[in-house]
Amino acid sequence: MKHSINLRPVESIPLLWEIPAMLEKLDFHYQEKRLPFFVRALKFRLFERFTRQATPVFLKGGDSISTSPVIAGQYEKELVTLLEAASRAGCGEALIDIGANIGLTTFYAGQFFKNSYCFEPNPKVFCVLTANLYEKVGKSVHLFNFGLGTKDETTKLTIPKMNYGGAFILNSSNAYSLKELASKDGFSDFNQNNYDELPVEIKKGRDVLRDLFAKIPGGFTIKIDVEGFEQTVLEEIAAALPTGRRFAIVFENWSQSFDPASVSTDLFKRPVQLFKLSTAVNPHAGKVSKLFQLILRGRKYHLESKPHNWIGTLLIADSSIKVG
Repeated sequence: MKHSINLRPVESIPLLWEIPAMLEKLDFHYQEKRLPFFVRALKFRLFERFTRQATPVFLKGGDSISTSPVIAGQYEKELVTLLEAASRAGCGEALIDIGANIGLTTFYAGQFFKNSYCFEPNPKVFCVLTANLYEKVGKSVHLFNFGLGTKDETTKLTIPKMNYGGAFILNSSNAYSLKELASKDGFSDFNQNNYDELPVEIKKGRDVLRDLFAKIPGGFTIKIDVEGFEQTVLEEIAAALPTGRRFAIVFENWSQSFDPASVSTDLFKRPVQLFKLSTAVNPHAGKVSKLFQLILRGRKYHLESKPHNWIGTLLIADSSIKVG
């Protein structure tokens, strides 16, 4: 009996060098349902319409300070206007922004000053600050990646997750209570889970400022946003102020225990004036009444030397400045 062998090519078996190509084959199939696609497209169109006047800066999505620059193309217009007024009153040689965050104040108000000096200890935020002011950095804008305090040290910065502009140092020098720190960011109680933490560098304020003031030939304006460290920074400023120099200092206060006498002539060793940036709305009016006043009259700001309280934006002005 004879046996025969029939050799036939088997097309289904790949050649050795073809195997890697088969293993790397990418099969992609994706289909979006009609309703989600329509909703997303509608959101895009609405976003484009509402952000036509958006400020050309880098912002953190979802952060509380991002809304106004994106929607209205401005940021704290009343603060910027106050800084402009201070510049026109003989304090326009320099803007010193202590607690500059991502640079929005300097971005809008820096145009009214010959030079701007920004202090921001948060290393993450400092990168955004640098990007937002990049075109003027090293020219009319000068950046410093540290904060100002009573001594040189490395400490911990506590950062609200939904408000990077509200970061603070939590120690005995902070004038705000835990309740006040939580409240300013919209929380009923202080919960560590609502915050991130980063190590930051702090330098002795009076030493840094004394050197800086020596470089500024005329009057200057200082804006402070340090979330409870205002009194500490004010004391460092007072210790470094040169004699005979015109100055204005703008800062926020959210503490009910703030004492106006703490920032008086005794601290600065020269006559100063203290004002609050107030609105014309009656503080004793109810919510509905306030709403109608805003609708009918808008929001009008003025400087008040004897306000109902000292919560809000405050101004310390050299006595040589006529405030009206």
